[in-house]
Amino acid sequence: WLMGRGIACRGSRLVPVALHYEATLERDETVLVADFGGGTSDFCLLHVGPSHRANVRDPARILGTRGVGVAGDNLDMRIVQHLVAPVLGAGSLYKTMLGEQREIPPGVFEKLRRWNELSFLKTPKNMEMLLGYAKTGVEPERIKALIHLVDNNLGYRLYRAVEAAKVAISQAPEAELVFRDGPIDIRARLTRTDFDRWITPELDALGACVDGLLASAKVAPAAIDTVFLTGGTAQVPAVRKLFADRFGEAKLETGDFLTSIASGLALYAGRDAG
Repeated sequence: WLMGRGIACRGSRLVPVALHYEATLERDETVLVADFGGGTSDFCLLHVGPSHRANVRDPARILGTRGVGVAGDNLDMRIVQHLVAPVLGAGSLYKTMLGEQREIPPGVFEKLRRWNELSFLKTPKNMEMLLGYAKTGVEPERIKALIHLVDNNLGYRLYRAVEAAKVAISQAPEAELVFRDGPIDIRARLTRTDFDRWITPELDALGACVDGLLASAKVAPAAIDTVFLTGGTAQVPAVRKLFADRFGEAKLETGDFLTSIASGLALYAGRDAG
């Protein structure tokens, strides 16, 4: 239904979300559905309500769709960049064969930014490189901690701790990131002020995507009756504020994120069968 209208990757989830919300309505509305996942954020602008329920596949109800490759994983990466990577050697120095001190190339830490890519550092060539930096590094204990992380496949556990800190900072002005294993000892204070500043590029990308969708559909923010936000990233205050600033806090709806998908899928299947 939506895959042919410009939604890439995860757009099919917007269908059940929209139907779940539509089932609660007693009047027609123009709705913006925002679905935030791990890797992408997808948006659909459409008409919903009693007069549209009979024809779930009516293309006329879709005003526009758009998506952007920015979502929860990107926000996690900012925490890793600022609080984790420095503990594991980012920004530290090593000595060359001539005795000069140089910064360890930032590219060494690129794979640290995503937990599912961390294993690529475990190739023989990369491990040899890391061991070399551990021998010549001014702060070898940091690189040894990184080697321990890679060698013991701790990326997933680390990112669970990072995600937990992100959830905590969404509920309080301060939180703590804690991760300990062997030589790794991360205990870092995370403030919402810092976090909001770090994710400014992601917020700008989300805002530009939404603004582009409204412009292409020739729909003014004031014409939107409801903005239905779903997905974990919708709980991040700075993300919610992005939509509140454009549409007004009173228009924002979230509901239960998992229930909205399950309920909508049941409605979609029932109507499609009919």
